[in-house]
Amino acid sequence: MKVERKLQAKIILGYIVILIVGISMAILLLHEHKRIQQIETETEDVRRVRLNINTAHHRIATLAMLGESIIGWNEADYRHYHFLRLRTDSLLQVMKPHCREYVRPTQIDTLRNLLSEKEAHLLHLTEILARQDEADSLLVNHLPE
Repeated sequence: MKVERKLQAKIILGYIVILIVGISMAILLLHEHKRIQQIETETEDVRRVRLNINTAHHRIATLAMLGESIIGWNEADYRHYHFLRLRTDSLLQVMKPHCREYVRPTQIDTLRNLLSEKEAHLLHLTEILARQDEADSLLVNHLPE
């Protein structure tokens, strides 16, 4: 009887150990699954930030190229530039909280202010060029032949 009880105790102990190992494995699997989901979420966030940064670079380069052609601008060109600048400004504003690890928010604000000031200067230059064209046309039309 003592041998049977010892054997039963060993069997029960074996089952308990197997149960503990099984529960531990299940807990580890759940923990690892949760960690994989966190890594995937972080990866998606990094991809989104990278895409936004690339989009911002593209838009800023586009604005720079459009600004180079100011001599031939008309009102529609200025409105197009203004629309693109506002889209870029909105994108930079949206990116600000997500890019704190890469860029200080004050740097993004500085860039936004510079783009706004550049637009104001381009508008001023457009107005000056339009007035110059008006003055030139007045001179050409009113000069005696």
